[in-house]
Parts: sequence; C-alpha cells; structure tokens
Amino acid sequence: MNSVERIGALAISVMLIACAPTKAPTQAVTVSLQSVACKDGFTSSHARPITLNPKEQTALEVEISQASPCKLDANGNKQLYEVITLPFTTSPYLVSVSSEKIGGSAFAATAVTLDDTEQVRQAFNHDRFLNRGRKLMLHFEAHPDERFLVISSHADVVGDVRKEISTVISSQSHYNAGFGTTSTLYFGSENVGGYTFSHTGKVVVATTAAPNRALNEPSDDRTARRR
Repeated sequence: MNSVERIGALAISVMLIACAPTKAPTQAVTVSLQSVACKDGFTSSHARPITLNPKEQTALEVEISQASPCKLDANGNKQLYEVITLPFTTSPYLVSVSSEKIGGSAFAATAVTLDDTEQVRQAFNHDRFLNRGRKLMLHFEAHPDERFLVISSHADVVGDVRKEISTVISSQSHYNAGFGTTSTLYFGSENVGGYTFSHTGKVVVATTAAPNRALNEPSDDRTARRR
C-alpha cells in the first residue's frame, strides 16, 4: 500500500469513527429493595460536603445506588439515601436538587434539611420536584442553622410510570432561483416517551448565593419622602 492509499484508508477510518453513533447514557431502574438491609435511622458518617461560592454556582453530583445506605421511613418502607453536608454561612442561600431522566428512569426523590442536632428544619415531598424538561427539580432557600441535606428515594412512587408527549418541529427550505426567494415549510410531530420512578439514580445538588435583597428594598430617604 503506497502513501496515498494509506492516507485514504486513514481518512475513511476517521470518518467511520466520527459517524459512529454514541451510546445513550442509561441508569438502572431499581424497583425492589427486598434484598437490601435497612436501619431505622440514618447516618451522616459518609456525608459529602458542598461549598458555597458567592460569585458562581457550585454543583455536586451524587449517585444513589444499591450500595447507598438504606433507612426506614415513618411507614416502615425502605429508602435509599445520601447525605450532603451543607456549607457554613451567616446568611441564607439558594439550593437546587435535580434528578435527570436517563434511559427511561428517574430517581424518585424526597429531601429534608437537618440542623446540627439532626432535627428536621425543612421537608420536601416528591411532589415538590417539578418537571423541567429532562429533569425533575427542587429549589429552596437554605438557612445558616441547616447543616445536612438528606436525599432519599420515595417508596410510595417507585415503580410508577410517567408518560410524556413532546412536540418536535422540523423545517425544510426551498430556494426558487427564478424569483431569487427562499420559502420555508415547517412540520410538527409528536413523540410519546416516559420514565419509571426508581430507588436509584443520579442527582445534582447546587448552591448559589442569594440575591442581595437590599437592592430591592427602598432606602430610608425614599421611605421618608413617601411619608
């Protein structure tokens, strides 16, 4: 094989690699925890910390798997969970928790915040996670006395299937050389998909500095002038 043939073969190989379809990400749909040992309470011994950056968002990816700790809820149902240590602050800040729909599965999330004595400060049931395209998302304001964020699976909805209908818009342009104009036709189609709520999955926790409320509050001078 001469040099020209080798270059041609290499170019074809590169094109085949570039055109090869990428494998879609998946996550297991774990419906049953029958074989998983659980405890009555939770432990924070393996908690992962997240920081707070006053200038930009800080994100932490957490995977809840069958190797995660398991606890019993108030009704005796098994829940897989992970614990996040929240940042030390002197003022409130914003927290988001998102569960991405991957490969037909979505983590059935609930969340609670705890103080340093492990007493519940805020509780967010599964219905607080709102549908945001490819994700289920929770947003809330955290306070300085909240030390832990516990993210757990919700046994009441695990195994439930949610169907989604999405609209796909495509277009086709046609150039008319005689008149020098271009016309565009639009086509719409509906795709039916869905996902199953699971005990396992990936979530992303993010912290953001709260907006400066002083910028939205009237100053003393303006307040005095209104009187």
